[in-house]
Amino acid sequence: FGEDIRKIQFLRVPPDEINRSSYQANSRIAAVTSPVVAYRFNVLKRGDFGIEATSSLSSQPPTLAVDGILEPPSTWMAGLVPLPIYLTIDLGDIYTLGKIVVHHNVIGKRSFGPQNAKVLVSSDSFEFAEILEVSDFEDAATVIHLPSHPSTRFVRLEITESKQVNNVQLNEVEIFDVAHSKISRFLT
Repeated sequence: FGEDIRKIQFLRVPPDEINRSSYQANSRIAAVTSPVVAYRFNVLKRGDFGIEATSSLSSQPPTLAVDGILEPPSTWMAGLVPLPIYLTIDLGDIYTLGKIVVHHNVIGKRSFGPQNAKVLVSSDSFEFAEILEVSDFEDAATVIHLPSHPSTRFVRLEITESKQVNNVQLNEVEIFDVAHSKISRFLT
């Protein structure tokens, strides 16, 4: 398998739900019988989240902030624009969230992450509700626990202040559910 394959599923299927034409050529199954045991085999590869940002450099698009790579050069960089900057992530489905981990780009001893930000959520991408304001971002990575455990599809990080004047650089934004499992998008 290629490196984008992340999951393999074996799912038991009731034999009477199998289409007869799918096994007629199988010489191990007698012509007048049906299979005794059947499984469906799925291969899932990691897909991409839909993501939008109000600012980005052409060579550092917002998709780099959710590509699963925590190190540069996979870094979303906002242009030198006034704050706030919005980064909106489409999870593709409704999830109950437990925490968000924001990995900031650090060069030498200088962090280019947010200083202050708001976390907003939405089920329809039109109306967002603020669930938390964060004003204590670490230098390299910040874990944002979401005590309200919102069920949502869209997560927006509104960066209102940055550690470096109007220069925001994020290596990755990871989102976890209430069971502490990382939310990833998979394609069968």
